[in-house]
Amino acid sequence: MKNPTKWIACIMLTGSLAAAPLAMARGGSKSAPPPPMKILSIDAANNTIKVVSGRKGSVSIYTITPFTQITINDKPGKFGELKNGMLISVVGSVNGGSASRIDADDTAASAAASSAPKKK
Repeated sequence: MKNPTKWIACIMLTGSLAAAPLAMARGGSKSAPPPPMKILSIDAANNTIKVVSGRKGSVSIYTITPFTQITINDKPGKFGELKNGMLISVVGSVNGGSASRIDADDTAASAAASSAPKKK
């Protein structure tokens, strides 16, 4: 061993590369949650929802399949239970496409409906 510094650096690099997957498996690197969206409209005939992104204001259309997992207020839900104005997060294709999971919160939609002026 003519240059022990190179060997030490090589061993340290190998150890850090081996430790990275372990740190990720333990939750060391978490991805950010999907941006919040608001349901603009629901097309039951085509199993789609139109949403607007809260951060960018862009509109996307997502298709709901039989395999789409839906939760409403952290409880299992169904496509027919989604309502306009609900805040949701969608996991699936970016900017539209099929949704693999939808997490909805109907508290904002309920609050908006109860604060709206009543017609006489």
